Amino acid sequence: MKRRRVPTSRVAANEFTALHEGKPPSGTVLETIEPFIGRKRVLGRCTEVQYLKSVTDGTYPYHHPFAEHAQPTLFVDATGRPGFYRGRYKTTYRGIEDRTHGEIEDERLPGRATRLITLGKIQFLRYKWEDEDGDVKTEEIRFEPSEAPTLSHDQRGDLHLTGGRLLKEQTTMASKSGKSRSRRNPSGKDNSTMGRGKRILVTGLAVGFGATVTMVALNQVFTKFGLTWNPAVRAGAKVAAGVGLAMVAGMAMPGVPAVAAGLAVGGVVAGMADLYVAYILPKLPASMGGPRAAQFPVIAGFPHLPAGRIPSGYGQMQGAGCGVG
Repeated sequence: MKRRRVPTSRVAANEFTALHEGKPPSGTVLETIEPFIGRKRVLGRCTEVQYLKSVTDGTYPYHHPFAEHAQPTLFVDATGRPGFYRGRYKTTYRGIEDRTHGEIEDERLPGRATRLITLGKIQFLRYKWEDEDGDVKTEEIRFEPSEAPTLSHDQRGDLHLTGGRLLKEQTTMASKSGKSRSRRNPSGKDNSTMGRGKRILVTGLAVGFGATVTMVALNQVFTKFGLTWNPAVRAGAKVAAGVGLAMVAGMAMPGVPAVAAGLAVGGVVAGMADLYVAYILPKLPASMGGPRAAQFPVIAGFPHLPAGRIPSGYGQMQGAGCGVG
């Protein structure tokens, strides 16, 4: 790979200066980007990237956590050279940005780069992958300063990694067993029977609590604002409200699905309860919890008195005996 200093182009200089918050480039490096070699091995979805970027007042680490929908596929080629598929993110003068849901494209290899703008030296990459049991695991690739690749973006905003250490250990172990033996689970997830049981219990409690709070809140809102609609319409409105809140929570907190599930379940239960009270309960016989004749209230310390009965030890008196005319 040959490099030589050439005069800085005005377009590239402006892009670099904007990206580095006012710091102009010192020059341009011509670099030949070799195509990826051989079969690409997917490591997983890149969840975070951190790199060192020089700005006007020094060099600082810049960290970008990708949103769930914008996490690009991270891979290595046959030589161990890492790369990102394009289509889920973009790079502007502000740095790496997540594409919106409407901007997402089918992922593919970056095209030919005619201009590269340097962001900085990679400090670490984090990515997630799913094992044979369906459990999501996370990995981190951390680079020492002397072996860190350079992160750059091309004229389309696609990311490229140039130079630095090749990840040969990843491909070597993959060729032997199909899965890198160096993989680990730093998230602390316990896959024992006890660990799974705890996760099920915690998730169940979270969903149940969220459903209860949502159901009570919806009932109070409908009562406070006097929304006495047709029972079927009212039930549908509560279900729609719960599902809508769940969708918002799912996008805002994708890593905590129990919250969204609790909101959805609460809305559905509140709506179904309205339908039960309006259409099913009135048709049930008294022995099954249907409508019953009015009864005297039960007062603490006194037995329930059926009509025409008095408790033992008490006598019946006429109205005149009580001074009532």
